[in-house]
Amino acid sequence: MAFVWDGETQDNLDIYVKLIGPGPPLRLTTDPAWEHSAAFSPDGRTLAFARYGSGLTSDLYLLDLDEDLTPKGEPRRRTFAEDTTTSPVFTPDGRDIVFSSGPFGAPSLRRVPVSGSASPERLPFGERGQYPGISRQGNRLAYSTVGRILRIAVYP
Repeated sequence: MAFVWDGETQDNLDIYVKLIGPGPPLRLTTDPAWEHSAAFSPDGRTLAFARYGSGLTSDLYLLDLDEDLTPKGEPRRRTFAEDTTTSPVFTPDGRDIVFSSGPFGAPSLRRVPVSGSASPERLPFGERGQYPGISRQGNRLAYSTVGRILRIAVYP
């Protein structure tokens, strides 16, 4: 399980992972920025998360991991928007990430390839969408909207 924690320092939020069994959580990121919304790829080898920049803006980052969950290099920035980006979720095949992004309080659902081969695209549904979840088969997407209404959509 990946989670965000301040490590009891309360000066920034980093991404940690806790393996089942005894032992402390492992710290995966150490950037002075605040990080949030961590999600593993289906194969467990990539972690997607959001990192705050200035103000209420954040972008999507990807961190490649070894088998023992050691980071392989620095996180790769995947979005470059002046928006609030949150709640990444991988598609079951691990090729795309669906996430929420937009002005604070008015997000929409977007999709971006993990490969970096294309820019994020706004989905044709999901206006004011946040907290997406995708079924294991990849044919259903549930999300809430600002205002706490649950929506179910067929994806892609």
